[in-house]
Parts: sequence; C-alpha cells; structure tokens
Amino acid sequence: MTTTTAFVTYKRLNLAYRIGGGIVWVLALLALGYYGEKASPALLALLWAMWAMSGVSLVVSFFWGFEKFKKYVENLEEEKKSLTEKAEQLQALEEETRQTFEQIQQELEAKEKNLAIDRQLLDEKTEQIQAMEEETRQTFEQIQIAQEILEQSEQALRGRMEAINRTMCVCEFNLDGIIVEANSMMLQILKYTHEELVGKHFKHFIDTNFMESALYELILISLENKIGYSGDIKIVGKDSELWFHVTLTPVFSKSKLLERVVLLGNDITINKLKNIEYEARVKSLLQFSPVAEFDLEGNFLRANPLFLAIFEYAKDGMKGKTYLDLVTEDRKEAMQVLWKNLQTGEFIEGEFLHTNAHGKPIWLRNSYTPIRDLDERPYKIVWLATNITARKNYEIQIQNQNEDIMASIEYAQRIQVAMLPTHESMAEHLSDFFMLYMPKDIVSGDFYWFEVKEDKIFAIAVDCTGHGVPGAFMSMLGNETLHEIIGLRNVYESHEIIKLLHLHIRKALKQHNNQNHEGMDIGVAVIDKTRGVLEFAGAGNTMWLVQEGEIQEVRGNWKGVGGYEIGKTIQYEPNFFMLLPHTTFYLLSDGYIDQFGGAQGKKFGTKRFKALLQQHCTLPMASACSIFFVTHF
Repeated sequence: MTTTTAFVTYKRLNLAYRIGGGIVWVLALLALGYYGEKASPALLALLWAMWAMSGVSLVVSFFWGFEKFKKYVENLEEEKKSLTEKAEQLQALEEETRQTFEQIQQELEAKEKNLAIDRQLLDEKTEQIQAMEEETRQTFEQIQIAQEILEQSEQALRGRMEAINRTMCVCEFNLDGIIVEANSMMLQILKYTHEELVGKHFKHFIDTNFMESALYELILISLENKIGYSGDIKIVGKDSELWFHVTLTPVFSKSKLLERVVLLGNDITINKLKNIEYEARVKSLLQFSPVAEFDLEGNFLRANPLFLAIFEYAKDGMKGKTYLDLVTEDRKEAMQVLWKNLQTGEFIEGEFLHTNAHGKPIWLRNSYTPIRDLDERPYKIVWLATNITARKNYEIQIQNQNEDIMASIEYAQRIQVAMLPTHESMAEHLSDFFMLYMPKDIVSGDFYWFEVKEDKIFAIAVDCTGHGVPGAFMSMLGNETLHEIIGLRNVYESHEIIKLLHLHIRKALKQHNNQNHEGMDIGVAVIDKTRGVLEFAGAGNTMWLVQEGEIQEVRGNWKGVGGYEIGKTIQYEPNFFMLLPHTTFYLLSDGYIDQFGGAQGKKFGTKRFKALLQQHCTLPMASACSIFFVTHF
C-alpha cells in the first residue's frame, strides 16, 4: 500500500472517529441539559463521564491526526521525489521508446516497400504461372482432342480394315515376291489354306500368258519405280482361273525405302464374263442393228453403216446434223419434247415417223437410251432403230380398211335400229313397259319385234346365234320373216308363228343340204284384248310372269328355230293365262342371265335374276328399267 493510499485510509478512519466522538459529546451535553436535576446521580455521573471521555477522545484524535498528517507530508515529499525520478526515468524511457518506434517504423516502411516490390514480383510470377497453366490446360485439351481424333481415326481405320478384310482380298508380298500374308477372303476365293499360299512366290498364282504380256512387265516397272498399279489380272486358284480387279500399292519404311507390296482385289470373274458377253452382244448389235449416238443437245456423233443406210446417207453425210434433221417439219415440236425427256435420263421407245436424206417418209421402231457418266448424269443418247416402214404401211392400209368396214357396220347399225319398233309406237298400245337393249357389239344378234293386228298385240324377243355382223344378218332375216308370217299371212297363234319361222329359216339358209346350223331362240307373247288372255310360246326362250305377287317362269320348247334337224317334227306348245289386274310379264334373251362379272367374276344366274325380279316387280316400269340397267355386269 502506498503512502498516499495509507494516508487516505487513516484520514477516513480518523474523520469517522472524530465524527463519532463529536456526536457522542453533543448527545451527552444535550442529555445533561435536558435531564439536569431531574436525572439520578448515577445517570448524571454517566452522562458527565461520557461527555468528558468524548471530549478527551476528540482532543487525542486531533493531536494524533496532526502527527499522522505531518508524517504523511514527509512521506508525500519522499514519494514526490521518487515520482519525479521515475518521471524522469519514464521520460527518458519514452524518448528511447519513441526513437525505437521511429527506427522500427522506418524499418517497417522499408520492409513494406520491399514487400510491395516482392508482392508485385509475386503477382507477375503468379500471372506468368497462371498463363502457363492456361497454356498447359489448352495444350492438354488439344492433346486430349488430338488423342480422341487419333482414337477415332484408329477406330475408323480398324473399321475400314475390317470392312476391307470382309469385302476384299488382301495379300502382301516382300521385295522378293514372296507372299507374307493373305486374309481369309483371299484364301476362301482361291480355295487355298494359309499354309499353301503364304511363303510361296506370287508367280505360282499368276496366269502364264499374263506373265508373258507387256502389261505384266509394265506392272513390274511401275512397282520398281515406287508407283502403284490398278487394273484387271487373271489369278490361278486351286481349281479354277479367276479374274481380279486389283490395286497394287508400294509400302515404304520410315526411311522411305520400299518394304513390301500390298494387293487389294475383288473377284470380278462373273462381271468379266458378263462384259465379254455384253461386248459380244454390242458387237453383234453394231453388226446387225442400226445404231447411232447423239450428244445430250441432239448433235450427231457417230453411226454404224446400217443406221446410215436406213436414212440413205453416205458415210460422212450426217456430220453436222441433229435429231431434228431426221423428222418432218410438223414432227419437230413433238421430237423436241421427247428429247427433253431424254435429257432427264428417261428411256423412251416407240414407233416414230421420220424422213430420210431425200425427204421420203420412213417409219422406225426406236429405242432411245441415255448413257450416264460416273455421277449418274446423262451425257449422250444411243439411238437403236428398226425400219418398220413396210409393216407400218401395211398397218395403215389395214387401218383404212377397218375404218371402211367400221363405217359400213355403223351404217348397218343405223339400218338395224331403224327396223326395231320405236318406243312411241309401243306406247300407243301399252300402258306401262320398258325395253332394255344393250348390244355387245355395234350391231346385234338380239332384237325385239312388236306389232298390233286387229285386237291382238304381238311382243316378241329373239336371240340369234352369233354376235356382231353374223348375228345382225340373222336378226334381219328373222325380222323380215316375222313381218311376212304375221303381217302378210295373218298367222296369229304363237306356236304357229314359231313353227313357220323355223321352216322359213331352214329353207332360206338351205340347211337341209349344207353344214349351216344357224338359228335363233325366240319367245312370242300374244295379248288378246277382246278375250283378256295372254298367250305365250317359246323356242329356247322363256317368259317370266308376275300375277298377284307370285313369279312364274314359263318355259317354252328347249330347241330354238332353225339349225339342226332332229329327225322328227318339233311341236311348239302354247301357254294361256288370264289377264288379271296388275299382270306383268317379261320377255328376254339369255344375255342378261348368262352374263359374267362382279367382284368374283361369276355368272349372274337365274336365281339372282328371279330375286331381283321379286324385289322390284311392283315398281313402275321406268324405275324397274333403271334398276336392271345399273345391276347388270
């Protein structure tokens, strides 16, 4: 504890002591004044004693405090002196410290300056290192990319080598001509084992005639001069001779010295034989067929003598000509269109009219073949021609004759149609009816006949043997005979009409003493308006009758009129029916029922016809006609 601290502590204690003593002295004095004579002697004695003791205590404490204060001042002087010395020491120390600090600060500033320089150098080195790292990274990436490319190239190379080994023959020779390696494809095609081929000289497997040729010497010279060769050679297999298309490639060492030769080849034996055959065909074609070549613009290039002979040109007569010079003026536009199609690569053949060197028209059967280059682009046209002028003239003659015949047949058709009853003439006597007349040819062997005599209506359907012109002649004979029997001779019974028609045809065609067997099937219906009766007789034809919703097939005699004589008189029996209300009957030839067609190409047939009739027999005749028309094959 320092002097100052001890003195302060003492002063505080002394002050407290004096304050306490003063309080006691005052309290004792007050108590004496208050009690005075009232207090007992003992109490007064105590109070006076307390008052005296506290007073003494105050005096003692005062003198004691003064001594202490004096001693305190002395101590304080000593401490002040000590503090002054310490202050001087501290000031000296502070100056020393300041100088030291300045020295340290100067050193720090120098070190910081050096450190800044070092940091700048470090930053520069760091940037250099980072640049080197980036360059290294990029180099590494490039190496990786190059490695990937190299791996891909190696993989592609392996793939190519595998593909080559699978599809091509590969064989290696050393400089002495000894086979050092051959792949499985080579062994398989030549039918040698690996041991039989490898280690042998390649001369053992080359055709002798080829080895004596100038081409073989050229190949050896090329290889000696480090030049490869590509071409066709004949190789001797184990049991056959084969043609190969080969590529001979020299292989060099790192020092660029020739080490070995690699042969890559394909077996072209089949193609070679085909080419030989093709060349023979071309040679034959050029020898026996007219052939010419034109460029893509149509300019003449060359032609064999046969082609020149067709157009009657001399050997050099077609020089400078084009394809348009070989056609007439009116054919040039069509020929230009044809040539444009050829320029696109289209093959065209057909018959064309041309003109020769003297302007004379000639007909040719031409085939135009575009020839393509390696890029599949047409670059010239080969024209193969055959002179068909004689045949074409004959065809034109036949065509003209056919046109004359067709004109005659069409005129005959107009005559035949004019002989048929008109719809108007029939409508005057029939309330509801239809006619479905569809000839197979221009003129027909089928016809229908209609007449009214007195109170009878005659409706007849006839099917003559034969079609076209022969049938039409028979129909005219039948038509005129019916006019004679009914119109002139007034024969009205259906069976008698058929009988007389039969006899008349046999007589007219003299069938009793020749091989003519023509005839006709006929169905005759006679409506007796007075009696209200429908009469029918048939010879080969039937009638379909609809009454009260029921359909009945009324068959006539099985044999038609005319034709063969069976040795006895034929009886044609009539059939009679009362004309009830809504009675409908249908006469027809066999053409509708016997027609073939539909999705399955089957016969229409009686069963189907009856079902069609059953379904539509109640319709008006015009509607029924439309249905029968659209239903037929």
